[in-house]
Amino acid sequence: MEQAIENALESTPQPDRSDVVKQTIKWVVYTLLIINFVFYILEDWNRAQHILTPESGLLKWSQEFATSIDEAAWFFLLFMFELETYVLDDKAWKGWVAHTVRGIRIVCYLMLAHTVFAMTDTLVDLQPTVQVDRLVGGGCDRVADLGNDTIGDQNVLRVVCHCCMNNRRLP
Repeated sequence: MEQAIENALESTPQPDRSDVVKQTIKWVVYTLLIINFVFYILEDWNRAQHILTPESGLLKWSQEFATSIDEAAWFFLLFMFELETYVLDDKAWKGWVAHTVRGIRIVCYLMLAHTVFAMTDTLVDLQPTVQVDRLVGGGCDRVADLGNDTIGDQNVLRVVCHCCMNNRRLP
């Protein structure tokens, strides 16, 4: 019995050292990308808190999180390609597995198309912006009008500076 185990261990192919190095580098890069993704989510969340209101619809919410949605789509595509090229062998690549992977890819492509739509819509929204250097003392060259607010007895224009994403109120 022991001899059979030793023979099995000896006949099991050992990974090449270069393959181990490549896999280590790949997983380090994946880890750094995931950390970067968390920063994108936090940035989108911070911006959304300043721009969105309780009346904002699902489209506005998804537009403010377009970067995170885009990044998630690329991660899922990367994972699908990793499954196809490294994890699954050719025998497993049929039936429900192939259909599931293709379905996930289609959803990812739709998420990427949403990002193009959201960014285009944002650019169109930015067209009616004003120069505010003389109004707020510089540091911001484009703002988006978020509407008027009443603070006390004063009517103020609520704007968002798109170069630094700071919420400003102008009298």
